[in-house]
Amino acid sequence: MSRIYMVSVGLFALLIPLSFTAPSMPEGDGQSDKELLNHASPAVVSLIEQVWGTHPAVQAAEAALQAAHSRLDGASQPVYNPQIELDAETAEDEHIYLGLSQTIDWADKRTARSRVSNFQVDAAAANYASVRKKIAVQVLDALARYHVTISLSQLADERVGVMQRFFEIATKRYQAGDISRADLDLANLAFSAAHIQLAATTAGLIAARQSLEEASGIMQATWPALPANLPELDGMKPNSDTLLTKSPELRSLRASAEAAKSRVRLAERMRRPDPTVSVRGGEENTDSLVGLNLSVPLFIRNTFRAEVDAASHEAAETEKLVFDGFMRARARYAGAAERYHVAAVAWRQWVTGGQVSLTSRVKLLQKLLEAGELNASDYLVQIRESLDTEVAGAELYGRAWQAWFEWLDAASEVNTWLGVSSQE
Repeated sequence: MSRIYMVSVGLFALLIPLSFTAPSMPEGDGQSDKELLNHASPAVVSLIEQVWGTHPAVQAAEAALQAAHSRLDGASQPVYNPQIELDAETAEDEHIYLGLSQTIDWADKRTARSRVSNFQVDAAAANYASVRKKIAVQVLDALARYHVTISLSQLADERVGVMQRFFEIATKRYQAGDISRADLDLANLAFSAAHIQLAATTAGLIAARQSLEEASGIMQATWPALPANLPELDGMKPNSDTLLTKSPELRSLRASAEAAKSRVRLAERMRRPDPTVSVRGGEENTDSLVGLNLSVPLFIRNTFRAEVDAASHEAAETEKLVFDGFMRARARYAGAAERYHVAAVAWRQWVTGGQVSLTSRVKLLQKLLEAGELNASDYLVQIRESLDTEVAGAELYGRAWQAWFEWLDAASEVNTWLGVSSQE
């Protein structure tokens, strides 16, 4: 078992330079957790900023934010406009009147409407930040999948080369009468299976590139690589205040709840009648007339109490949604941190487990096979086990990065890791 493990480590050590760049990472030097988050390469940051600038979902959220600002401007305007009235009649008696009336916002509905719209702007801004974060995470997740499939494709190609050499050796030994026909057929089947796996991984690579292009809305030949080393997360713990402050989803829910409360106050003020004052002046025959009128609507048949009750229930609903969102966000935060910690520890153990050259290991096994000291079945078992272990290692690397991006999403630390502002 130890021999197989050494082969697997050596193979992945050989393939890492082909799939990933491995920049030097800072050692533990007392840096804060927030400083350790900022590991995104300039190429990755440039990609995400390009996606943000062109993605229709981001543009739609930005348009919604602009619409909310426009609604706030409208809500800040006076509720009522003045009215002018002109009345003229020529008959047995002639008269002409000019009147001006103005309904007074006695209950200050204007301020109440502005408060509602102001919180709606906050909700739209938080939603804009949430959309940007989600799009970035989707692209980063697709980028990790893409690079993992590149590694898997390289491993499949390596498998084809190894199995081809195995078949060539088996053919020579069969012609020399050293192995049976069954062993030759076994080598041929292994060679064919390697080709089938290569075709499958190539198709997977095409699908991964397609997913990345769909998530980003960008089509290009090369994509930025992810570092071979994973970011640090030691000591990061869920914090309720941090979640409430940073999470755009929770900020959107909180703003929506405050807007709902403000709508209750607006509904209460809508129950208060606003008086209308009008001034009228003119002439009737040769007499000059001036009149003053005050009218107040009577909310008797409809007191508008139902609207207040409905607004109160909606406010209670949104308040509960805030608590529900907070509980879910806290659980997701903790779960994402734990998953990343497990994946990162496993990956670091994998990397530091040992480095053995794949080339030298394969040559040794081939010599043993050619010398008859290792039969075809044992050789195939060791090579397959080694390659399968390398596939598992590549998939572990991808899962670790996906867990990191999931944590960035749950902790709302995407902008911190990218080193960009929120642009709200």
